[in-house]
Amino acid sequence: MQNRLFRTLILILVIIIVANNLYFLPGNILSWDVFGYYLYLPLQFIYNDLGLNNDAIISSILEKYHNTETFYQAMKMPDGPYVMKYTMGLSILYAPFFFIGHVVAKIFNYPADGFSIPYQYSIFAGGIVYSIAGIIVLAKVLMHFFDKKIVALTLIIIVLATNYLVHITMYGQNAMSHNHLFLAYSLIIWLTILWHKSYKIKYIVFLAMVCGIAILSRPSEVVCLVIPLLWGVYNKKTAIEKQQLLIKQRWQIFAFLLILLLIGAPQLVYWKIYTGKFFVNSYGGNAGEGFEFLNPYILQLLFSFRKGWLVYTPVMIFGIIGFVFLYKKNKELFFALVF
Repeated sequence: MQNRLFRTLILILVIIIVANNLYFLPGNILSWDVFGYYLYLPLQFIYNDLGLNNDAIISSILEKYHNTETFYQAMKMPDGPYVMKYTMGLSILYAPFFFIGHVVAKIFNYPADGFSIPYQYSIFAGGIVYSIAGIIVLAKVLMHFFDKKIVALTLIIIVLATNYLVHITMYGQNAMSHNHLFLAYSLIIWLTILWHKSYKIKYIVFLAMVCGIAILSRPSEVVCLVIPLLWGVYNKKTAIEKQQLLIKQRWQIFAFLLILLLIGAPQLVYWKIYTGKFFVNSYGGNAGEGFEFLNPYILQLLFSFRKGWLVYTPVMIFGIIGFVFLYKKNKELFFALVF
């Protein structure tokens, strides 16, 4: 009976996700930031001009589809080519749906230009798939620790009481990084659990792939590596045990690092080809963007009316308080998650 009720809840949450996406269906899915995340695909596979040496390509796209008012999604280099502002991780995640859209466009005689209706709705459908998958994987993670009643309540709170629905429906055309990274972090935790239970190579390979694509989607997500690294570590003794485990499993750790490098390599090669450097601050062309390590905005981040996380998602106060109980009851997970 409980299993049936739980499956029914998941189905209801899926219906809510799909219904909200359809209700807030955007007029132009491939616009604004999404336009920048997505550009790698049509430029490489349709226009064969990843460096945008031909400015007319962008001009014609913007004139026809009005994706953005200003082309802030790329930075023009002194010697001619453009460099994309965003790294290519989301383009990798978009890719299966891009190719579906391309096939549909050709079959039904839509413009096969990367931006017509089949491409837009295919990317949109992909966003829904990633959103639903994230909820399902998170449910598996939670069921590893809690009974189904607690898992059900947690999923309801996340979907209905946080900014989850805002980011996958009302804001970002369901194609921004949020729902994709939601799935990525759910998978990272789940694969970390599975690897620490069995030390099977398949789990470390999949874990490396997910971590690599998450970092390639937003480089700041390099913090995701803390989860497998500190999993089970909470004092000097467990830190030594983790060190010994990494040494014992060194060939799997080598495979993990090699996969991370291979996933990041296309971005490094791209930067090298179009800038002459392997590492580029692609945000450098936009004033006011960047990090201010000596002048943090912690209080504004949490409490301001402009950006305050706890002002607009107050339920997360309980999530923060929960770390106290996590430390008391399950120290093995505390540092991996709190960082």
